[in-house]
Parts: sequence; C-alpha cells; structure tokens
Amino acid sequence: MNIINNLRFGLLSILMMVVTSALGETLILNTNAITVNSNAQDRTFIITSDQSWTVTSSDTWLTVSPESGTGDSTITLHADENTSTSNRIATITITGGSLTEILTFTQIGKFLELVISPDNILYDKEGGNKTINVVSNVKWEADSSESWLTVSGGSGTGNGTVTLTSSA
Repeated sequence: MNIINNLRFGLLSILMMVVTSALGETLILNTNAITVNSNAQDRTFIITSDQSWTVTSSDTWLTVSPESGTGDSTITLHADENTSTSNRIATITITGGSLTEILTFTQIGKFLELVISPDNILYDKEGGNKTINVVSNVKWEADSSESWLTVSGGSGTGNGTVTLTSSA
C-alpha cells in the first residue's frame, strides 16, 4: 500500500512589501493605495518602522495626522469633500531614514445629478403654463423642439425652475 498517493499538498503564499535599506532600516506600509467616494471622510494606514519617519500629502484637500513619528504608527488621512465630478489623486510620501514609500489616494468625483419634478406633464386643449422644478449639481439646459410649446427659465447651474407654456 502506497500512502503517499493519497496525500494532498498545497501552497499558501502571502506577499508583503518590506523595504530594508543597506543600513538595516525598515519601512513597511500595510497598503499602497486607498480609494474613497466623494464624501468628506477619514481613512487610515499603518506604518511599521524601526526609525523616525515623516508623512506628507501632495494636495491640500488631503491632510495627514500625525505628520511625523518614530516606530510603528497608525496614520489618519482626512479627505475634504470632492465637489467636482472629476476624480482626484493625491500622493502620500512616507520617508524614514534613507527609505521612501508612496501611497496613492484616489477620491472619486461626485456623481452627476439631474432630477426634474414632475417628470410627466399633460395639457388640456386650452394649453397653459406648467412649472418644472430642477434639482441638479451640474449645468443644464431645457428647450422645446415643438412650435406649440415654449420654455422660459430654460438653463442654469444647480437647482432651478422651468416654465413650459403650451398654446391652445
């Protein structure tokens, strides 16, 4: 009987970035990238080090606390609200002795919003005026392709009101 044929073998591999200088210095981050939504918020990462270090942010919308220390520490990053619809990226630079690590912080842009109310309007045969409320965080424009329907107040940035006039 050959028991070896009934054995199963597996391999578990864990990858961790460890940076050690020729001087024996160590600087380890638990992550090298953080991505968040557009809201103002805090996120943390961990530094493992055997020496003094500094942390800096490339942009004023992302602040760091603490900015310096010695040894192991949890660092808090505070991102201000991203009111733009574009994503933005900041670089966090961590320096300890002769070693440098980079963390990339990405904040997603605000989603485009355009809501009209009511979203369905009916006119009787006499025509008349109807008002539409616009809730938006982007520039918008309303117009009519029909000669019997005119639009006033038909553009804006942010919230607004549009009046539709139907002829009889």
